[in-house]
Amino acid sequence: MSVTKSDVTIQNAAPWERQRGESSQAFEAFSRYLELNSGRSYSKLARELGKSDTLIGRWGSRWSWQSRAYAWDNELMRVAKAAEEQEIKEMKKRHIRASMYMVARSMNELQNIPPHTLTPRDVVHMFKVGVDVERLTRGEVTERTESRYEDTTASNLLKSMSCEELRRIVAFTEEALKIISEDDDKADNSDE
Repeated sequence: MSVTKSDVTIQNAAPWERQRGESSQAFEAFSRYLELNSGRSYSKLARELGKSDTLIGRWGSRWSWQSRAYAWDNELMRVAKAAEEQEIKEMKKRHIRASMYMVARSMNELQNIPPHTLTPRDVVHMFKVGVDVERLTRGEVTERTESRYEDTTASNLLKSMSCEELRRIVAFTEEALKIISEDDDKADNSDE
């Protein structure tokens, strides 16, 4: 007995491919059954193909259409997931290149800008954006936020603090406002 190439192909066929012994009519019906996607039913297929429900039911049962369709659906999901993962990898590479360019460009531009053109805040912002994009693209966090209090609403947070802690916060806030005000005054004076 000689074995042809088509026999070997059918013997090693994936579930959604034509099976050994499956007639071309039954396989064509199965292929159409796969195309029905989530609306698959033997009755619907029988009406579409102009065949009897009995014939379609017999083919479906004999050739395990439901389990083969399930395997087909899984294959489609696997292929789609692999393509999506590849696209995400490529996107991450592009984002990393772009963020590294932003950081390098901001560092280079800083050397070429006259000292009073950019505020320190501008420089820090430009650098931080580049670093944040790179970190996010690499799956790293850009900030760490932690609370040691269960209820972090401002009033409950303040109620839980000692007088000394509150005094330190007020002093720190006053110092920060003073620095910000001085920066704003310098920026206003440099605009004139």
